[in-house]
Amino acid sequence: MKNAIGIDPDSGGFVCALVKAGSGQHVTRRFSVTLEDLQQFLRWVKAEGTPIVAIEGTHGQSRPIEKALREAGVVFHSFKPADTDKFSRARISLEKEDGVE
Repeated sequence: MKNAIGIDPDSGGFVCALVKAGSGQHVTRRFSVTLEDLQQFLRWVKAEGTPIVAIEGTHGQSRPIEKALREAGVVFHSFKPADTDKFSRARISLEKEDGVE
């Protein structure tokens, strides 16, 4: 299993949630899209080895993050907010059908 970093960009920067594989521990960090913060973000990502990196959002607010990751050679996945919303609703629906709430 790998560690995973989920990224949620907004107008002021982006929030990252690192989930440690197997432990369920998580760390949340916030970065701006300044050059200095993007470099700090990349150092943090690389310090985790090769985590799974996923961004909620494509282009627009996620563009600076995607550009920095691409230039640093970090593999990432971008998902449209509508797709993550559909996944969340489907997951909740399945949990209710399974009796888990």
